[in-house]
Amino acid sequence: MKKNKTKALAKSRSRELVIDPAIPVNEYYIDISNKFKTVKYAVLIFLVAFVLIMISVFRADITLENCKYLLRFFTSGTSVYQSSYEPIYYDTAGVIDIELFNSNLVTIKNDGIDFYDMKGNNTESYDINYVDPTVVTRGKHMLVYDLGGNSFELFNNFSRLDGETYDYPISCAAVSNEGMYAVVTKSLDYQSKVYLYDHNYNLITKISKDKYVTDIKISAKGDKVLFTCFYAKDGKPVSEIVSYVPYTKKESGNYTIDNSFAVKCGFHSNGGYSVLTDSALIFFDSKDKKISEYELGNIVPNDCLILDDYVILSYNKNIVGSLSEIMVFSSSGKQLHTIPVEDNILDMACFDTDLYLLLDSAITHVDLKNGKYKSSKIDSGANGIYICDKDALVIGYSNMAREYPTEELFAKKEKEKKN
Repeated sequence: MKKNKTKALAKSRSRELVIDPAIPVNEYYIDISNKFKTVKYAVLIFLVAFVLIMISVFRADITLENCKYLLRFFTSGTSVYQSSYEPIYYDTAGVIDIELFNSNLVTIKNDGIDFYDMKGNNTESYDINYVDPTVVTRGKHMLVYDLGGNSFELFNNFSRLDGETYDYPISCAAVSNEGMYAVVTKSLDYQSKVYLYDHNYNLITKISKDKYVTDIKISAKGDKVLFTCFYAKDGKPVSEIVSYVPYTKKESGNYTIDNSFAVKCGFHSNGGYSVLTDSALIFFDSKDKKISEYELGNIVPNDCLILDDYVILSYNKNIVGSLSEIMVFSSSGKQLHTIPVEDNILDMACFDTDLYLLLDSAITHVDLKNGKYKSSKIDSGANGIYICDKDALVIGYSNMAREYPTEELFAKKEKEKKN
């Protein structure tokens, strides 16, 4: 009996497993093994095919910048903004402007651009040589151009994406959430020339106008370009508002205003847009039809924010500027609120329906939905206000930027008023 058991066991010779033929093979497990082998090869073939298809379809998105973004995403551990609410100090030598861009503090100088994270660490630096550097930000792109100079640079918060030097000076520029951007310069034959680029930095078209372009904007989806321009007719200014469909090379709208100077324009989330002139605030729908107009009269605006669903107009109530007022309009032109401010408004910023006004030594929060407002004291000497998210503000000073949590800044103890 013991001898029969020994024969039934597998024998090892020279590290090779020898199966006794007396033991029957289990066909069930052999069949499962063959199926797993088939699935393994099928998955491998599918993976190779998937990679090849994705590379062929999305090859335009496989860039060095996107690889850097992917690497930083994994190494950072989180993509959510986290604030320490500590002052951010930066090199103040030669700083002309600061900007908050994708949770990065950007300082602009004549000879360089520096990126700082919210802990004050200098993460990126780029050399430029601009006389009057001007910044335009939208979504994940920031465009810096030399106002009156010939060059521009396009950035995301990881690297420089594009740039060019023209033969003639730049007057204005725009960038969209989608990545399309435009630069306005001139030529030998035309007073203004608009260079329009897609999100792959390819030149789509050139728009030539024998008029001076004062402002330009691109819709969030990049499906429409809007610009304002003016010219002289019989010694009087005439403004022209032009909307343009990029890939069709056609104007979708053209509106002319006599005895007027168009200053600023901007899109709304519903596809319409608004234009500020020296005499009126004009509202258009998504089909380029004028739907409303507010005559300014004696009002001389200090600033105008054209937002997704609102238009905010700020102006001084008296000559010395110690009393101010803001007017809130809907995107259809309806006047919603008029709010008095007992100080000079230095800057404005908005997030969703929360409007923040920077005063000399205070911040006023306005709820655009109901017109309620409240104020909170801050250190004097501020020169700019920026929004990180709904929970945090950044106030710019001459040598630092200080973060404030909005929940603590506008505590319940502050007296709430309503217009």
